[in-house]
Amino acid sequence: MPLFKNKKETQKQQPTEIKKAKGRRAKTAQQSIPYEEMYPNGMIKIGPGLFSKSYYFGDMNFATEKEDKQEEILKSYSKLLSKYAPNVTAQFTIFNRKTSADKIKEKFFLKPKNGSGLGRTEDEIEREKRQQEYRDEYNTILENRIKEGRNDIQKERYITLTLKTTDVIMANRTFITLDEETNNAVREINKTGVRPLTIEERICILHDIYKVGEEDFFPSLLNDYKDDAGEFSLEKLSKKGLTTKDLIAPSNYMNGMAQVQLGEHNFAKTFLISNFPTAMDTSFLSEITNIPSDADRRR
Repeated sequence: MPLFKNKKETQKQQPTEIKKAKGRRAKTAQQSIPYEEMYPNGMIKIGPGLFSKSYYFGDMNFATEKEDKQEEILKSYSKLLSKYAPNVTAQFTIFNRKTSADKIKEKFFLKPKNGSGLGRTEDEIEREKRQQEYRDEYNTILENRIKEGRNDIQKERYITLTLKTTDVIMANRTFITLDEETNNAVREINKTGVRPLTIEERICILHDIYKVGEEDFFPSLLNDYKDDAGEFSLEKLSKKGLTTKDLIAPSNYMNGMAQVQLGEHNFAKTFLISNFPTAMDTSFLSEITNIPSDADRRR
């Protein structure tokens, strides 16, 4: 559940259909996943009249900014929340996702340019040798950092908007407007804005939450359900008698009194912070999100 809510969000909801859903106990791991349907554009139907869409939110070094800049960011954040109508809820998620050292190297290691030495002058070849020395030195430093610390945790930030409306057609129309409004508002905060997540990206995020330890293998498994253009296809998935929940559900699921078991060896526990002081240090959230573990932190 969100850690921080504005007054508008707290006073409205919960819908009747959500309250009813709480009384039903999941009989399968798939039924424990709280949504009804996914759509090709990345939108999810949570329940009757409830639709959500998630957006990737780039990095922002709030704690290192000067005080006047921090105040400016907070004003922009408040402005963002005030943009949404009463039927729209904004939820911010900081997701610590585990990734392998090989993937980190693949993403951040400097690589030589393509091409052979044919047709190049001696000066160009000598310049390339010096550049390769710099690349090797940089890659060695990065590799040592990976070995020294817990750098297999990748911190990702998302905004999820939940919309209460009549049907999927109206939801699509509304989200087209919300896409642009959210991007423009967030650009005032991080200068880069946001981008809507694709259906494949949302499936991968949910998979990594429910099936910890299998993150590296899942993207390649999705290739079986892609069309000729290389896009994830719900139609191909359906032809094989599967739903998106079948892809992301853990091998077993048990909701205990104190914790939830996901699969054979993974356990999850939820902590809710409901009361906050009138003033807090800016390092509060960063200290929580920097805990080196797979975690989903929402506010």
